[in-house]
Amino acid sequence: MAGLCVPTTLASGQSTPSNIAHDDKYVYWTNAVQNGAIMRVSKAGGAPEIVAPSVNPPGGLAVDPSAIYWSEMTGNSSVWRLDKSGLGDGGAPFALATGQGTSLTLTVDDGVWVYWCTSSTVRRVPKAGGTIEVVASNMMQPGGIVSDLGILFWTDVIAGIVYNFDTPDGPLLTMATEQSFPTGIAADFTTLYWTNMTAGADAGTSGVMSMSKMATVPVVLAATGAGALGIAQSGPYVYWANNVNGTVMRVSKAGGVPDKLAEGQGAPAGIVVDSTWVYWTSRDDGKVMRVAK
Repeated sequence: MAGLCVPTTLASGQSTPSNIAHDDKYVYWTNAVQNGAIMRVSKAGGAPEIVAPSVNPPGGLAVDPSAIYWSEMTGNSSVWRLDKSGLGDGGAPFALATGQGTSLTLTVDDGVWVYWCTSSTVRRVPKAGGTIEVVASNMMQPGGIVSDLGILFWTDVIAGIVYNFDTPDGPLLTMATEQSFPTGIAADFTTLYWTNMTAGADAGTSGVMSMSKMATVPVVLAATGAGALGIAQSGPYVYWANNVNGTVMRVSKAGGVPDKLAEGQGAPAGIVVDSTWVYWTSRDDGKVMRVAK
């Protein structure tokens, strides 16, 4: 329609669907309200399922081959794990960490760690449970977080800084400074990508940024206008959701003119990509959507 593939709805009637994740069979998301839930729907279609109810609004979300992990957005929040083997068999989530404060983002690595951001720290705990460790403190507002090839990357939204941490023991390094409200973050083998959500008086323009992991200067991959939020990468493209103008976009990793994949979405937020589809949450619409890559 109008030259665009028409997005299809995987789930509707959701309550502020926000962060999103996927595995080979399912798309997962957070219904980020009080008495919300962790949800999923089959990529083949069907009715959405409640993975786990959440009294506190869920925040960050991640999955690995064995389990689903999430954090919460309240002052006395917890970080949770639910084994996939327990789904449908009465399995219950268990708390990996309690009393963590507000946490909007969470990620897991390919090894043993779960990482999450609070309002001023980045923390981790073994996936199997154990001692909670502080990776970084005195942050102004950690935002997006991703683990890639043994390196942890995250943004500080207020400070306008992108950090990396060589796991498991550091050092903590600054990759980029003077960014403009950096939020979502993604990585491939060689390159880091993030969204600058809005232009700042003392910082750079809003847009999708690209930076070689070996470089010292980020470049603007695409100027977006205000509102670029969630970001993902797959193959030759970077994908993002614009929370303000209601679009889902992509641009070549080599740069160029961005492609519009969807428009008219209600505050799209989280975004993930697999080999065939682009999936996102549409918060104001209460929907989980997808469109062909």
